[in-house]
Amino acid sequence: METMAVEPWDLMYHTANHGEEASVSDCESVTTHNEHIDGLVRLDEDEKLHHIIEKAFVSGLGPLRQHTSVVGIHRNRYASVISQARFQSFRIFGRAVEEKCGGNANVKFGWYAASKDEIGRIISHGFSHSNGLYGCGVYLYPHHSSIESMKSCVVDEDGLRHLLLCRVILGKMEVVHPGSQQYHPSSEDFDSGVDNLPAPNKYIVWSTHMNTHILPEYVVTFRAPPCLKGEQLYNTCLFFFFPFRVQVMVARSCTNLICSLI
Repeated sequence: METMAVEPWDLMYHTANHGEEASVSDCESVTTHNEHIDGLVRLDEDEKLHHIIEKAFVSGLGPLRQHTSVVGIHRNRYASVISQARFQSFRIFGRAVEEKCGGNANVKFGWYAASKDEIGRIISHGFSHSNGLYGCGVYLYPHHSSIESMKSCVVDEDGLRHLLLCRVILGKMEVVHPGSQQYHPSSEDFDSGVDNLPAPNKYIVWSTHMNTHILPEYVVTFRAPPCLKGEQLYNTCLFFFFPFRVQVMVARSCTNLICSLI
């Protein structure tokens, strides 16, 4: 009988659901063997968890996967008393939302794009809210959308980018429309927001919930093509992944469309 392949995110969720008790103590136990960076501990490349996260990250890159390389993966080791308190708080709120929602807290993994300095501040002090198109809170991309989160990454002095992989308590989600000024759930029935309920492109964790419903767990550091913002991402993909003849055809089509509108 043929063995069914296990998807990387299935392994990630299994690890999260069955390894919570060890998350603090295990990280402390390996600190003598790994590099520490601002409260993080580096995963060895031959570790199973490193392979799972790398495969999960690459699986969401689409055509960019051939031109993106993972340089390192670090895990939040919850080194300080305050960090451990945030970890325990996340677990407590997870159980509360699970009970409130009839047994399913709807915990997902999500990507948060930030600079290296901002990630250091988040690990040390927690998230700070920001105003965006969908209200006041923290915006994360679903686990399968690492390519979308890359658009918001900040390149550091070494030409590297960083993504924070978080566990997120979503509970019952509500649709939030562009232009919203919302900063908390619209009623006690809801816990988080999304831009599209059947197929979310963004998770919105309100400023009132951001440091109880988001657990920053891993930092993925990678090297990617230089132009990865907005239409530049489109142009990069066009350049890398299509023959010159196709590039010319697309460029001509766009030019004709623009001329017809003038």
